[in-house]
Amino acid sequence: MTPGITVIIPIYNSERTIAKCLDGLVLQDYPRSRLDVLILDGGSTDESIRIIKSYLKKLNLRVIHAGFKDNMEGRRIIGYQRAKFGFICVLDSDNYLLSPDWMSRMVKPLLENPSIVSSFTLHYQYLSTQTPFNRYVALFGGHDPVSYYLKKTDRLKWTDNNWTRPWQIVSQQPGYTVVHFTAADFPTLGSNGAIIRKKFIKYRNIPIESFFHTDILYDALTDGHDLHAVVDVPVVHDTGSTIINNIKKRVEYMSLHHQKLSKHRRYLVFNSRSESDVFNLIKFIVYTVTIVRPLSESLAGYIKIRDIAWFLHPIACWLFLLGYGYAVITNNIK
Repeated sequence: MTPGITVIIPIYNSERTIAKCLDGLVLQDYPRSRLDVLILDGGSTDESIRIIKSYLKKLNLRVIHAGFKDNMEGRRIIGYQRAKFGFICVLDSDNYLLSPDWMSRMVKPLLENPSIVSSFTLHYQYLSTQTPFNRYVALFGGHDPVSYYLKKTDRLKWTDNNWTRPWQIVSQQPGYTVVHFTAADFPTLGSNGAIIRKKFIKYRNIPIESFFHTDILYDALTDGHDLHAVVDVPVVHDTGSTIINNIKKRVEYMSLHHQKLSKHRRYLVFNSRSESDVFNLIKFIVYTVTIVRPLSESLAGYIKIRDIAWFLHPIACWLFLLGYGYAVITNNIK
């Protein structure tokens, strides 16, 4: 029998994107009876719920009024707790699936290897019709250059055809790569198009403050479950942000989850006790201030794909350095 998959989608005032997100699920060639879609609403006041209800005849869909307007992770844990099936597909409302076989290809590694904890996409989908910032996110494999230079991103550049960290590769399989991680090199897994084997996740009786999408996979690592699959099928990430708005959102995210709720975090994107993290952060600062490395990477990418969005990279580096620096300084002053 085809395994069931519960899709969890936290939303809050997501009228701009939710129809495209759900259209991607309708598009799937996966048996409809084996997809259980949970919408976790934070109290939307726009047209989101009306739009979602128009899909009730197209999908096995449930709307849960989850609350936690200002904490997406608080809504996400309710999805894990209410999931009907043993595999959980984690989508955000701005993720779109363009391939009918996306779900089938993503779950394949978990069916073939029962030790694999999760599967995630190799890339974010690059489309020339996207906004400049969305194209930048797809081209560089993420929207946070700090994570990029810490080597903690879970997606690669659009121009990278294979997983570029060979020390993490366990085996190459048709359509995917099996990788293993350690505490020192664990990436920011668990969102924006991932499928997770629920039995490896500690989600019962966990305080809301202690739930974070990467923490729960890091917990699985500490329990000895270190295998994941990188699948060669992309997912669209339509952030809808300008680069400035994205900085503001990331600083707010950092302030909530990594400062205010820091005592509940098990996984750290930057660990001040890690020599490699400290060294890579120093490199990021030097690269940003001198601008040579970010600019050269932009130029190298532009030679392969002629898109000026590559050149947002030096700007993003500076803005993230200033934004995160401001957050750290103000937090220490308090």
